[in-house]
Amino acid sequence: MRFEPTGVSSGTVALQRFEELLHDKSGLNGVRYCTDIDVRTSEAPESLGLSISPIWPLKGNRLPGTKMRIPGLHWPYAYEAWEPFGAPFPMHREDGDLLSVNYLYEGDKHWVVVPGDKANLLEEKSKQTNDCCLSDYSQLLRHSAPCYPTTILDEWGISHKIVHQKGGEVIITFPRVYHQGFSAGYTFAEAANYADQNWNIQGYRGCSPPGCPDGSIENKMLEVRGQNEEQYSEGDSDDDRHASNLTERKEPRPCRNDHFKAKIREVSQREPEQKPTALLKKQVSVGGGAKRKPSIQISKEAPTESLENTQIPYERWSCIK
Repeated sequence: MRFEPTGVSSGTVALQRFEELLHDKSGLNGVRYCTDIDVRTSEAPESLGLSISPIWPLKGNRLPGTKMRIPGLHWPYAYEAWEPFGAPFPMHREDGDLLSVNYLYEGDKHWVVVPGDKANLLEEKSKQTNDCCLSDYSQLLRHSAPCYPTTILDEWGISHKIVHQKGGEVIITFPRVYHQGFSAGYTFAEAANYADQNWNIQGYRGCSPPGCPDGSIENKMLEVRGQNEEQYSEGDSDDDRHASNLTERKEPRPCRNDHFKAKIREVSQREPEQKPTALLKKQVSVGGGAKRKPSIQISKEAPTESLENTQIPYERWSCIK
């Protein structure tokens, strides 16, 4: 990741441009951002031309041991932004205080990241200024979907970092790390969650109907299931239960964009040593305040056992705490 990049689509220049659009009521008109695209199997409604995920499954992940399977947490979702500049993703933290693994296939994304030890302050300030942020649930910001200018974060005394993610790079966010950002033009990304060996749902203020929107995640969904208890999804059939145990996607599906499909297939089917030269020169850790040391933490010298089966060169991983 890079903090002081140069160029029209990077760093401070891009952030200033995006925040100008936030102040203009019509500034983001025409922006198209397709989210929560299920890329688990060939039966997924959106065809992306992908075969094997570069970030899923990961060894050591405890999510297969929860009572319920949840799309986007237990297996990846894809996210596609088109031109023009500025498709946003609002300020949020991960469900269940999980880690997230975010792989960018193509394009430039810019992240504004608030460290975990500032999460409570951000929530309190949001409650004071935003009528939509009055609940006590951990996802109060996700439900109201705000994008905060960095000038506001500065006024509130909330430290933050700006991270520039390039195609082929991975960002890992740690528990309680708030993040928002935007795409500087066309981007295509894939993300999934990860539960390390120290993770549990205790202390997380999960959603509860009717105070939260439909589809919100409740604590009971992420409780650890018994030894003989079968994991389930809402509306499961036997075929669904079988599909959830697949570790690879089925045959690649036709893509809406043939040019991009060919490019993604080329990248995803290369051997690890044939992947593009790493863009990172060093490892970067953003923020602080992590209350525990997750097993997924990356070092420059060697991968952890949990990540040894990924298809991405280790020097291209960056952890955000």
